[in-house]
Amino acid sequence: MGMFFLLVGYFTPESLARKGVRQLLQERRLRLGVPLLVFGFVLGPLAVALAAVPAGRPLGEHWLGQLLQGRFVIGPLWFAWALLLLAAGFVAWRHPPEPASDPGRAVPASITRLAAALAIGAAALVVRQAWPASR
Repeated sequence: MGMFFLLVGYFTPESLARKGVRQLLQERRLRLGVPLLVFGFVLGPLAVALAAVPAGRPLGEHWLGQLLQGRFVIGPLWFAWALLLLAAGFVAWRHPPEPASDPGRAVPASITRLAAALAIGAAALVVRQAWPASR
């Protein structure tokens, strides 16, 4: 799987240069996003329903229940989701949005950024003490 990600990363800059931002993202959304959605909302719940058949749950009823709940099962298409995120991140890195031309707006000082990071970390610690992620 690592080799697959390496190959995708190797060919993405050339693809971006050839196609441009809009066409690259549209193509990735079509080629990766559509299969991800179909599997996540249709085939993934079917696989979960099939796994419940030996336990005595009826296949059709269980699958229909999951479809009606809108359950999303990412399953083996986690890599498609990762590729979509990596493509969007690469495009954002290579072609960042134009900054708003506001000369009066300064970047926060280092001490301000450090204080914000510490405050966010402390807030996350307090929240996780009250509601652990492992429940």
